[in-house]
Amino acid sequence: MALSGRTLTFKIDGTAIGTANTDGTGKATLSYKIDESFGLGVHTLTVEFGGDANYNSSAGSTTLTIKQTPTKLTIGSVSGKVGSTVYLKAKLLRSSDNAVLEGRTVRFQIDGADVGAGVTDGSGLAVLGYVIPNTLSAGVHTITVLFDGDALYLSSSSSGATLTVK
Repeated sequence: MALSGRTLTFKIDGTAIGTANTDGTGKATLSYKIDESFGLGVHTLTVEFGGDANYNSSAGSTTLTIKQTPTKLTIGSVSGKVGSTVYLKAKLLRSSDNAVLEGRTVRFQIDGADVGAGVTDGSGLAVLGYVIPNTLSAGVHTITVLFDGDALYLSSSSSGATLTVK
């Protein structure tokens, strides 16, 4: 017999992450974005029913494996004259759903040489003000952006943009 309208508490490694009520089939669903503080690896997911006047309390658990998430970078082309400042921009996204990633360092390269880095903001955008040096010849140069990855996210890179020096 399915119990509806009962509140279940969901926990990861003993930390409560939310509650949900059972439906007419006795199932409860909790949508939850896993907090970065849990870290990678195997964790214990527990669901508890506290009991009520008619039913005893109960609990069940299973394993939850948190893995590094794939990322992707998008970049745009820019142009400028020697001595001028251009703004190299890259957006870091989670591959699965295009959610922006904030507070991650993105490195910028021109023709394979590192020219600086930027940290992604709340919109996932990293910006680097780059003064075009007189050693960079006129013409088209390849911009590459790299995210080296971290404990939760896999590395990614993109080199589909150009810097045109006039």
